[in-house]
Amino acid sequence: MKTLLYSIHSFDKPFLEKEGDAKHELVFTAEALRMDTVGLAKGYEAVSLFSNDDASAPILKALFKIGVKYIALRSVGHDHVDLECAEQLGLKVVNVPEYSPYAIAEHGVAMLLMLNRHLYEAQLKIQTQDFRLDGLVGFDLKGKTVGIIGVGNIGYAFAKIMNGFGCKILAYDPIINKNLESIPIEYVSMNKLLSKSDIISLNCPLNKKTKYLIDDSEFDQMKEKVKG
Repeated sequence: MKTLLYSIHSFDKPFLEKEGDAKHELVFTAEALRMDTVGLAKGYEAVSLFSNDDASAPILKALFKIGVKYIALRSVGHDHVDLECAEQLGLKVVNVPEYSPYAIAEHGVAMLLMLNRHLYEAQLKIQTQDFRLDGLVGFDLKGKTVGIIGVGNIGYAFAKIMNGFGCKILAYDPIINKNLESIPIEYVSMNKLLSKSDIISLNCPLNKKTKYLIDDSEFDQMKEKVKG
């Protein structure tokens, strides 16, 4: 199959080239999929897209018109693809089953530590030869209550890491993750999680139910230091 891969980056191209075989011809472009780059896919049966590519209805129709039959996403998320339109056109769409949940959870922990310990501000101070500790004081994670909204594979991995820090874990998710039985965790209502947590982590996909999940009323229920 002849496939055009949009939005290729230097970090992912070697992996894709390595996985290629004689059955498939892979062609790479750094261009993102937009209306003015649809023409690049002429003569290809399939295109591969990343999360920043535009696969809205007008673009899907344009792809279909030039002969594209398959869309392979290099992402778990598919909110950038008009799936209803793709189904109507008969375009087959596939996505990545999952990323490494630990990679994403660990990145979330890294951002938490950066915020808590003011690592970004510290780096800026060092660059200006300012070695004062003013404004750089954080707090110990041990003993803090961490609220996790969305406890799938990523949320579970995040919970295990925070449990290792000695945190108390509260969770909110419409679906109970049975894997959580291996660590101390308490499923609570959203209201209790928001009011009792010192740290709140969102680990849920963006969809109609989760859009605006955190709004003014939710912020009003949080502790002041959480909002700050």
